[in-house]
Amino acid sequence: MTDEIVKPAEETPAAVKPRQKVVPGYGRLFFITLFIALLLQSFCFFYFQAREISGALHRDFKIILTLNAAAPDRVNEIGKTLSANADVLSLKFISAEDGFEMLKQQNPGLAENFVFLGRRPMADYFELTVSDAALADIDAWVKTNITPISDAQVFYKKDAAAAAAYGADLIKFLNLIAGILLVVLFSFVFFVEGSSVKPAEPRAPAVLIALVAYGVSYGIFYFLLEPLQKTGGSFFVVTALEVQCIIIFITAVSGWVFAKWKRF
Repeated sequence: MTDEIVKPAEETPAAVKPRQKVVPGYGRLFFITLFIALLLQSFCFFYFQAREISGALHRDFKIILTLNAAAPDRVNEIGKTLSANADVLSLKFISAEDGFEMLKQQNPGLAENFVFLGRRPMADYFELTVSDAALADIDAWVKTNITPISDAQVFYKKDAAAAAAYGADLIKFLNLIAGILLVVLFSFVFFVEGSSVKPAEPRAPAVLIALVAYGVSYGIFYFLLEPLQKTGGSFFVVTALEVQCIIIFITAVSGWVFAKWKRF
């Protein structure tokens, strides 16, 4: 008697039924919109920090123009000349007496030493800030606009001017990148919405999933950066309400479009 080995019949490809997805495509939609939201949050965070640092560098850079015992009429003439310059954003005249009072508030010990020695520590001077165009080549600008004033001496930090100019250029570059990304996004939206493809599923759930992804992205950034904001104070800017509204809008539009895109 021979033992016969009975093998189970193999299923034919036609008999294999494809598995049905419980939530078709929504998992991928969540992670794609989450990636978009995180990318936007990261870009905006970097932009805010760069803008704050650039603004601080620009505010801190000043050109000091000391006057060599110039007459009051000459002081007024110099002030009018500087004010008429388009690159001069702000101009402030500080007399020797006011300058000494400022020195007393900032460093009382040093002020007392000057009084003890009977010396006049301060001179009349102008304090001015200049535009980004002047900061880009501060030496040439000073040589053209300040050096011809014979009865005055100019003091400034070239490295500080270069840092402020770099910060301004960085902000311009980030604005350009933001504009290009918006053009690419809305070009994609018009391309998908203009196609004749009909979405296979309702699009409202996709928008809801995208909004959930935005909420997750905001929560991630909030819990990561909130301790730093407490330490950095007002200087450490994480985000702004109008920026978050833009991110919500872009994320929701992304969910709406990806729900229709046939390759998704």
